Amino acid sequence: MQNTPDKTAIIFGERRISYAQLNALVTRTAHGLLERGLKRGDGLSLFLPSLPELIITYLGTARAGITVNVVNAMLREQEVAYILKDCQSRAVVVEFIPEIPRSAAGKALRRLLRDREWEGTG
Repeated sequence: MQNTPDKTAIIFGERRISYAQLNALVTRTAHGLLERGLKRGDGLSLFLPSLPELIITYLGTARAGITVNVVNAMLREQEVAYILKDCQSRAVVVEFIPEIPRSAAGKALRRLLRDREWEGTG
């Protein structure tokens, strides 16, 4: 990356993100997570669609030293509930996509966030 910062790192449809842009986005994400009170070693679950933002957030979480857990939006409600409780996440990053709230995983996530059921497990 240091030798070719202008080379393309991510291609998504017509969207192109260079290595330099990716590095800046990942750094900004890492700082943002730490500024919001997460600490190195904390757990963070990502409930995001397969978009460049998933890659950016995943890398930013890792750069911040936070344990990252990607939750598949296609899972059943019970599976999502188990994963979020088991991984002891301090927070969940969610991207609103119209189809996700209607899915079983979206329903589980909404219920867990509403009831804050995952808290107090770690």
